[in-house]
Amino acid sequence: MHHLRSWAVFLMAVVVLCGGGVAAAEPVYLPPALHEVADGLRSVFDAIDASMHEAAGKLSETGIDSDEARAVLAELLAAHPYAVDACTVNPWGRIVAAEPEAYRNIEGQNIRRQEQMRRLYQTHEPVMSLVIDTVEGFPAIDIEHPVFNEDEMLIGSVSLLIRHGVYLEDVIRPHVQGEPVDIWVTQKDGTVLFGADSSRIGTNVLTDDVYRAQGPLLGVAQQVSMQPSGATTYELPRPESDARTKRSLHWTSVDLYGTTWRVAMVQVVEGEDAAAKGEFDDLQLMFARDALKRTCERSLVRRYMHGDNTVGMRRILEGFHAAHPFLYSVQWLDGAGVTRFGYPESNSLNDYDHNSLRNPRDQEFLDALRSGEEHWLVKELVEGGEGVIYMCPVKSKDTILGMIYFISLLRPEQGQEPPASP
Repeated sequence: MHHLRSWAVFLMAVVVLCGGGVAAAEPVYLPPALHEVADGLRSVFDAIDASMHEAAGKLSETGIDSDEARAVLAELLAAHPYAVDACTVNPWGRIVAAEPEAYRNIEGQNIRRQEQMRRLYQTHEPVMSLVIDTVEGFPAIDIEHPVFNEDEMLIGSVSLLIRHGVYLEDVIRPHVQGEPVDIWVTQKDGTVLFGADSSRIGTNVLTDDVYRAQGPLLGVAQQVSMQPSGATTYELPRPESDARTKRSLHWTSVDLYGTTWRVAMVQVVEGEDAAAKGEFDDLQLMFARDALKRTCERSLVRRYMHGDNTVGMRRILEGFHAAHPFLYSVQWLDGAGVTRFGYPESNSLNDYDHNSLRNPRDQEFLDALRSGEEHWLVKELVEGGEGVIYMCPVKSKDTILGMIYFISLLRPEQGQEPPASP
């Protein structure tokens, strides 16, 4: 994605995700990619919750400063690859035991004044901090669970320190690698935790002058910030021209122990008239199908695919889309089962390996490639909406060099099956 355009997409995505929320009036549709990412983040939070509860129960019996307590901390730490250290903290906010041994130098440090500790002492409930500057010397997230003795008196807490950047990277990247979407995660205070532009991580969209200067974008932020999940579309000028482009934005929330993150998915919709998308009838599809079959039979296409000529293939795809602008995208699937790229870029996969079987459609793509026959299918796209997909093989004698396929969007009210293969 063009650097300036990516900046604009980032700017819009992170600004709108800040502020408090009230309960949504009705369930909001989440595109599959966003749904999978949110579920992945929640599953890690659920595992942490279960482990913290178990550790707190054991520490209520062993106490928070003993060899047995250190064993509990080591077990807790081993269960979570994103954790840096595990500690016990006394009721006055002083760290009394820390694992692993490399972090025992923080024993004796007092963290009582940290915001999450004040919440824990006020509520006697588990808490998760915002990103804080830790006594370990780096920004991280502290998760605390109270520990009570058999008389239900608070004897301290158990802490798990999480490197949130590694956690978000490991959970999010596998779901969106190669997909035509951007995912952003922010705290409710406006701090960016994760995004396609790593240079923006740590900036605050509510206080940074770059964001505060964007009056129109802040207006959109006010529209969506009242709900923990939602969807909207918006227009931004293209930095390289006077034209405008539309973007779709879907967002949801994940939370643990009273601390909420916003998770957003941005899809760039190229062109000035997005309303035309979805208005596809069978005749248009047949014209596009016939044209793609002729394209795939060209010796030039065979030569480009056989020689891995990416420049030539980009020209082919761009030219085909220019002749059939109603199509959502036209893309190249190589002989190894990898969608290399497509046009428009914003609506296309990028070096996406279908052999990973990350999505339900992947096996059908591979089966179609191996069959060497043209293929129709209707699938929900990870960025949302249903698409009619036509796949056309490119062959050199008996060798399948790959396929070119196009996608056209279905309006919800259409719901028809694709035309049968001849």
